[in-house]
Amino acid sequence: MLREGGTYLRLPTKQLDCPSYATVWRRLQEWSAAGVWDGLHERILDHLGREGGLDTTRVVADGASSRALFGGYTPDPIPPTAASEA
Repeated sequence: MLREGGTYLRLPTKQLDCPSYATVWRRLQEWSAAGVWDGLHERILDHLGREGGLDTTRVVADGASSRALFGGYTPDPIPPTAASEA
């Protein structure tokens, strides 16, 4: 969805007896503003943690397909790892 944006336009609204695309878009905006997705994500993670279905020893965070608006923060310089000539 990040790459394509607005994939709600691909929803088979008539087959699923859903509202119009405009209503789907509006509800997604309202739910996003209300924090529904963050709350849902937290509840799923809590449930998985309680059930033992969450393994945090192997986690990948991938931001390759979403750009950092306003640049993000600038990290400290990385010190060299090779021995320097003194």
